[in-house]
This record gives sequence, structure tokens and C-alpha cells, in this order.
Amino acid sequence: MRGNVVPFQQRMYEMVGPSLSPLPPRGTLGQANTSGPTYFDVNGKPINTIQCGGAFTFDVPGSGLTSIWLTIYKNGQKTYDGLYTIPMPSYITSCESDIGQYQVVAYDPASGIALGQTQMAITPAGGGPVPGGGGTPAPGGGILSWFSNLSTGAKVGIAAGLGYFLYKRAK
Repeated sequence: MRGNVVPFQQRMYEMVGPSLSPLPPRGTLGQANTSGPTYFDVNGKPINTIQCGGAFTFDVPGSGLTSIWLTIYKNGQKTYDGLYTIPMPSYITSCESDIGQYQVVAYDPASGIALGQTQMAITPAGGGPVPGGGGTPAPGGGILSWFSNLSTGAKVGIAAGLGYFLYKRAK
């Protein structure tokens, strides 16, 4: 035998080790290190309610991204699921089609890490109740709705990550 033979276990680790190395940390489990997705009024103030006819913009401050993967629910129904450019240009809401309760979940498109979620209500011009929301989370909305819309692989990945997190936390 040669003098500098590498044990099998070390050799195997050298072959698969890089694929087992975690990506550089971007935040806590399932949450990137940002202030989360935020709606802003025309003065740059964060908002979660606006009357129809009003203007707002949307961004994920601190993410350093120019596009995100965005999932939008209006009154509990998924209305958009795809790439979205941020910051969003100012948008003037429509009293005919925009009134409702919105929940958005933003993801880093490269890593899939959740950047956060937020809600906003677009109310009628008179300030009446929001159909399907009334200022409360959208029916069927929230984390359980979000989770139920994930693929089986994504659910398994989240469960494995959560299990690992809890295992490490217990040590």
C-alpha cells in the first residue's frame, strides 16, 4: 500500500461534500433577511389599507433584488404567481376592479427563500367594508392556504428544514 492513502470515508466526503454544504445564510429558516414585502403610499409611508382611486407602490426593502417571485391572493383566490419586477411603479387603484383584501407572499427567485408576506385592503371610495375581507385576513388566506398550494416536494423540503431546525435548537 502507498504511504498516503486517503481513507474511503474522507474520499467520499470530498466527492459529495460540496453538494452538502449549505448556501450562505440569507436569514432565518424560511425567511430572508429583509424588512419583508411592503406597500407604500405616494409619500413613501408603509400602508396596509388604501381607498380605491388612491395610488401606491410595492417593494421588498433590503432584499437587494430587482425581481422577485410573487404570489398574490385577492379575497382568498390566487390571482398571480410569477416573476415580478421591484420596486413597482406607482399604481392607481380602480374602484371597479381592485376593491378587496390582498395577501402577497414574496420569494427570492434564485433560492426560493421566502422574503415575507403582507396584506393590504383596497376599500371603496366611501371607506365602506372590503368585500371578502372587511379588514381581516382573506378567507382561506394565511400560512395554511399558502402551504396547501405548495407542491409535495416543497412541503417535504419545508418539513425537513423545520425538523432540522428543531433538532439543532434542541441541542
